[in-house]
Amino acid sequence: MALTAPQDDKSRAILRALAEAGASFFPLAGALARLYQTTHPAQFAREVELWQVDITATVNALDARLSALEARYQPKLVLSDVAFDIALWLVADADRPPHWPVSQGDIVAGLPDEDPGLIAEAVHELADLELVKVTPSLGDGGDRVRALWPLIWLFEPLASGVSPVRDAAALAVKALTTDHLEAQAIHDENDWTVRRVNAAFALAATFAPPTHESSPSHPVFDIYGIHVDAGTRRRLRAFIGGPAAEGPAPQTAG
Repeated sequence: MALTAPQDDKSRAILRALAEAGASFFPLAGALARLYQTTHPAQFAREVELWQVDITATVNALDARLSALEARYQPKLVLSDVAFDIALWLVADADRPPHWPVSQGDIVAGLPDEDPGLIAEAVHELADLELVKVTPSLGDGGDRVRALWPLIWLFEPLASGVSPVRDAAALAVKALTTDHLEAQAIHDENDWTVRRVNAAFALAATFAPPTHESSPSHPVFDIYGIHVDAGTRRRLRAFIGGPAAEGPAPQTAG
């Protein structure tokens, strides 16, 4: 089910996306820090750590996690309404892969109620937060804008009801008993769309060395496979935590 929030409370919608990520969202830590205004980054990091421990230990319900998160962080959240609308628009089109570039003119056309000048500023707001990449262009539509994975991981639950973080957790559980994750197999076994597989693999791959990713020139999958060694498995085990992380490591041939 898609997460929703009142249209006039967009900061709460982002917080719902963060709550959807669950307590163990440290792959998103950089994006989270950039989304919050704090003059003491070390203190902020410590607050996040304490929040994770408290919520993991005492709260399981999504709504309760959301309330706890709002109480602690909502006053610090900084993202303009226009930037929020752009971020959501970038992931809302089910027919376009969310990480494919669009022109700034496409965004203006897609958000006709927003001022084009404010859209241009908000695009750079997202770029400064390292949520999109802007490539200057003199072609039709102007600069190219590409959503980066942290933006997709945060906003996909709001757009489609699918959580890349939860999907990555499912991959992590599978990695506890195998030494290789293959995109085609996950696609076939779970009946996930290519878009869903790509987002989950992109997040799961943050736990593995880049040399352990298999990224050939595949027509649909951005990452075709991830080799799971002991270090990657340990990090994935820490990511999911709890009972889901229990179980033997796979036996290595030889």
